[in-house]
Amino acid sequence: MTNSKDTDLDVTKLISNMGKSIGESEINSLSLDAQKSTIELQEQINSASESLLNVKKPVLAKQDSPEENAEPEIKHKTLEEAMSDLNELTGMKEVKKQINELTQLIKINKLRKEQGIDGSDMSHHLLFLGNPGTGKSTVSRIVADIYWNLGVVEKGQLIET
Repeated sequence: MTNSKDTDLDVTKLISNMGKSIGESEINSLSLDAQKSTIELQEQINSASESLLNVKKPVLAKQDSPEENAEPEIKHKTLEEAMSDLNELTGMKEVKKQINELTQLIKINKLRKEQGIDGSDMSHHLLFLGNPGTGKSTVSRIVADIYWNLGVVEKGQLIET
């Protein structure tokens, strides 16, 4: 870092060498102004440096409050509403048929388990393939509501990727 006295001398030399046509009093005036500016600048730099050194990093304390840990509430439609939404979709005749059959199979297996009859455990994973705009996400949201109403999933959240 340069010393402010060195800077003052450099400024004075520069002003002195700038021209012999400038009067002695003008040179002294310019030299004093330059010295004042240099001192003010040095004070600003020192102040900024102190401010930067004194900055404390915020300490983030994790507080376990019920509001923070609570999962967002998911609004679910009733089974009847979800089935109605599915059946109101335009086209998708085969998809509607398969989901209706799947819903009936899940209901039957649930009743069998309640009666103590050993039912076959099956995977309820579904994969929707197709071009953009063909209703994959719409149908999957409806299926999520159906699954939640039938007790297949606990939370009924849908993960779209």
